[in-house]
Amino acid sequence: MANNGKQYLTVKEAIKHTGLSRATLHRAFQRGDLARIKIGVATRYDVDDLDAYMVGLKETVA
Repeated sequence: MANNGKQYLTVKEAIKHTGLSRATLHRAFQRGDLARIKIGVATRYDVDDLDAYMVGLKETVA
């Protein structure tokens, strides 16, 4: 799914892209660490946001 040059992933695609669980993605959203987009009942994650979140995790652990 693309819009204005942005790529948005479904929850399943975001899980595959990051290797994180559905629960971890949800907790990151609840903490305000990760944005998501709701389109009706569908949830989408911006690939750039997911990548930035993963970099932040890597830097935190390293």
